[in-house]
Amino acid sequence: MEKNYKKLIFLMIVVIGLTGCKKSQEELAKEEEKKKLEVVNSSINMVYGIFINNLVFLLDENAESMKEEPACFEFRPKEGRASVKFYKHPEVYNLEVKTKNELEYILIYQAKQANLKLNLKGQLPGRVSGVIDVLSAELRLFDLPNKKNLPLLMI
Repeated sequence: MEKNYKKLIFLMIVVIGLTGCKKSQEELAKEEEKKKLEVVNSSINMVYGIFINNLVFLLDENAESMKEEPACFEFRPKEGRASVKFYKHPEVYNLEVKTKNELEYILIYQAKQANLKLNLKGQLPGRVSGVIDVLSAELRLFDLPNKKNLPLLMI
């Protein structure tokens, strides 16, 4: 009888050793969020070809007239700067960028400022086989001068 207990205990140790400890859903979700923030942090300095929409209200009257025009938005928060260049307009608008955290920034242009927040959507590539889903971010501007808080763009 004692040999059976020893064999049973040995077998349990082997089974637990092979399967390992499983992580809870909360731990997996935290790891996923941490990985997403690392991806955002490593690739946030980019140039985006976009429709600038509500960002024009942070700029001047010339920019407001081109709200629906495509523009080049160069976003470099690690360097503390951003710029907006409309394709059919010669002026380049240089903005100052202050970082609150990995997903929140303050854009400043000529003493006017707006808060910018990234809302992450999707999954990191390669999470689920057979599913093509990419991590994207929606930029939202808050506290714009004389405007409501509306989504700015998708990247």
